[in-house]
Amino acid sequence: MTIQISEFEDTAVLVTADEQGRVDLGNPAGGRTYVVSWNSAGQALLSPVKTLPESEDWLEKNPAALASVLRGIEDSRAGRVRERDFSAFANDEV
Repeated sequence: MTIQISEFEDTAVLVTADEQGRVDLGNPAGGRTYVVSWNSAGQALLSPVKTLPESEDWLEKNPAALASVLRGIEDSRAGRVRERDFSAFANDEV
């Protein structure tokens, strides 16, 4: 993992790991997932990540579908969109 920003701000907060190695990082870190990197000085760097369920990684593995989605996002950004009426399908089984 590449360190994107090398400046860190000391918080003057001391924390102690419990017997299982857990550290309470406080509310700003709550509910987030991190990759933990260690250096030879024993310093830890936590990099926030978003995870993707394996059942949803098909898009990443399908270059044509990914390119189509990216084109759609770009079309939307550029205002190249049309409104469609899908109400006829509202009661269809999924």
